[in-house]
Amino acid sequence: MTQVQLVSFVWAAILAAGAHGQCGSPDAAPDCCSPALAVGCQDAACCEAVCAVHPLCCSLASGWQSFCAYLAIELCDCPPVCGPGNGDCCIANNTRGCDDPECCEIVCDMNVSCCSSSWTQSCANLAAEHCPQTCGGCGFSDAGPCCAANDSPGCDDAPCCQTVCDLNPDCCGDGGEWTLECVALAVANCDGHCGACGEASSGSCCAPNGTAFCSDGACCNLVCNEDPYCCEVVWDGCCANLAVEHCSDLVGCRPTLPPDPPQFQPAG
Repeated sequence: MTQVQLVSFVWAAILAAGAHGQCGSPDAAPDCCSPALAVGCQDAACCEAVCAVHPLCCSLASGWQSFCAYLAIELCDCPPVCGPGNGDCCIANNTRGCDDPECCEIVCDMNVSCCSSSWTQSCANLAAEHCPQTCGGCGFSDAGPCCAANDSPGCDDAPCCQTVCDLNPDCCGDGGEWTLECVALAVANCDGHCGACGEASSGSCCAPNGTAFCSDGACCNLVCNEDPYCCEVVWDGCCANLAVEHCSDLVGCRPTLPPDPPQFQPAG
């Protein structure tokens, strides 16, 4: 051992030894199961158990960090954070952990703060990526948009996806498919996520645009008053034809003319 290594070892031992005296102290973290800017925690037995595994948790230079709280959850008599009674794994739930034990453990092994601090959107994103059986494909970056039908289960916006799949589980999970029925549920239940009449993101009124609604508010309302499907499910070819019929003065929709027939050329 070099002199530098020896000094470092002795200093770490001094810090750890002094800090162990904080286990059970009124100045220590009040809850061993939560991170805090303090040395050790007030449950002496739990504190000693955690610091025996990870001395940094009782280091004067470290404090009771998220990984210390996670160790306490594993080793001590902390309220369970993984399992029924906790928040939804697939959305930010503002509690520690989530309701599916297996998914919860997978996520917290990757990010301990999801179980020791709060189940944030980043935790829900990890669940969406690593727990397809739980989250049914909700929130995957390569999933299709919630406002258009696609061949995969789930869609790219996790909260909207979970809302829809709670109403119709066939939209998610193994063998699921995000059909027009799922799109209709997203339009009706995702608080404007799928746009509205008059929004530019809703697409052209004069052609099938793959979403519900279209970008001209007046034309959109005219068409949807005649055929609600166009605003409840998807703006398809029938909706575009209605726009051609009713909206030529509003948005300039014109019938698509067939190409000119080929001209007969006499043999010469």
